[in-house]
Amino acid sequence: HQPESFDDLVTEVALFRPGPLQGGMVHPYIARRKGQKPVTYLHPDLEPILRDTLGIVLFQEQVLEIAHRFAGMPLDEADDFRALVSKNRDRVLMEAMRERFIQGAMVRGVDRTSAEQVYEKVSHFVGYGFCRSHAAAFAKIVYQSAWLKTHHPAAYMAAFMQHRPGMYNL
Repeated sequence: HQPESFDDLVTEVALFRPGPLQGGMVHPYIARRKGQKPVTYLHPDLEPILRDTLGIVLFQEQVLEIAHRFAGMPLDEADDFRALVSKNRDRVLMEAMRERFIQGAMVRGVDRTSAEQVYEKVSHFVGYGFCRSHAAAFAKIVYQSAWLKTHHPAAYMAAFMQHRPGMYNL
């Protein structure tokens, strides 16, 4: 499927980052987007948080929301959790946060097995996943570039070659 909306571009930009790639989220998202696999959630409480990304944890805000709404962490603690799983990966802190996450979910009425499954999925959100606004900023540039390349190809290519972006060979 090709992108059909600006939100699709935002999702595509966020999907191809080290976090989602390492977390094995790309292929499940694509299969769900194409209708080849059903959209599923590890727990019904995750549906409102993950509905727009087809049940896949993709944005840092979703990690924060899961820690807050699913595991019952106050927002400041949920943000510490988000930062820890996104960048730090300190094993001792992760184990302490694991117990806090699971116990918090269980206090909310979630069974231990589901709480552990959700923790395992969220804790694999490693390495520079985007926040939604950052992905949106990149998606805007993607959209503008595609529009210019389509409607003004000579001017687009002249500007591109003048700018000489370092990672592209002229």
